[in-house]
Amino acid sequence: MAAKKAAFYAVKIGNKPGVYPTWDACQQQVNGHAGAVFKKFPTLKEAQQFIGGSNVAFFDAQSKLSVGRSKGQHSDKVTKPTPNTKTRIHQQLPPGNHKKETYYAVNFPNAPPQIYRTWPECQKATSGVQNVTFKKFESYELAKRFIKQPATRELTDSEREKILSKYLAHNFNHQMTELKTQQYAHTHVIYTDGSLLNGKYGGMGIFFGENDHRNEAVPFPNCRSSYAAEVKAILIALRIIKSEIKQFEAGTLKYLAKYIISSDNQAAVSVLRDYGSTWTEDEIKTRDEGVMVFEMIKLYNEVVKYYEERTALFNGHVFEIKWIKGHAGLHGNEHADILAGEGSEKCRRMENSSR
Repeated sequence: MAAKKAAFYAVKIGNKPGVYPTWDACQQQVNGHAGAVFKKFPTLKEAQQFIGGSNVAFFDAQSKLSVGRSKGQHSDKVTKPTPNTKTRIHQQLPPGNHKKETYYAVNFPNAPPQIYRTWPECQKATSGVQNVTFKKFESYELAKRFIKQPATRELTDSEREKILSKYLAHNFNHQMTELKTQQYAHTHVIYTDGSLLNGKYGGMGIFFGENDHRNEAVPFPNCRSSYAAEVKAILIALRIIKSEIKQFEAGTLKYLAKYIISSDNQAAVSVLRDYGSTWTEDEIKTRDEGVMVFEMIKLYNEVVKYYEERTALFNGHVFEIKWIKGHAGLHGNEHADILAGEGSEKCRRMENSSR
């Protein structure tokens, strides 16, 4: 008989926030608690990160308190999250691994914004309410982004044109006809992948599309892990986007694509979509590949902000990173994987030739 898989139940908002070893113990902390937030994870580390870090309380099977520690930390302080009183997250789903997570972000005209986990909850809250705006997302980060600003009505064509004309006045190298093309451009997905050959030859693959001159197979000497290669691949893609933004602002690049990054490394994607925004700079730098992760988070947030602040230019496009299943026959991912392997092979040849 197969061994039972370990499970850790993270209670982010509940009677007593912390990590619990059983569903029954978790249930005692969330039942009857309005706006409880909880989730099941296969490892203690993931459960603690969901709540806010490795110094989060873990209540073992004998109800004894344990405190997790991350690299470089030696404090026995127990950290409890403080619920956001302005934005409540309604979580009534039992914990477990769901095929696709959903978050319904709602902006109410005369009440604090809310995030719901199911459509029936969202529908019940918004039914009959005038001037309410809501949208479904696949990540909590995007839902939060939607409710950061007060709900506003849709701009009229003349209002939108006025905003765009004002932008053009400060960017005279762009013409209005070109801007129309810019607004309705297709979304461009950048696929990234990392590789580690024989445990020491790192490589990164960045794939923009067939015969695109920006496609890269990059060697990574002294690579410590496949995770490091995955992070650096995403970082390279972000650097390219930042470079194109600078060119676009200077007027030397006619169009800026509506970019999305896709990676098959769930850990790196989760850092950007879920955890990174909750960590301090010091906390980031104590984690695996902290220096690179810090730059990755910084650039990611800068690119997100750029698209957000110029939403009229990109017709409402939201820049994000998405997780995709690796080796599942997805064309772009397969090409990124091949490029990453070529990068590792380049690294091997470089190191062998230097001996």
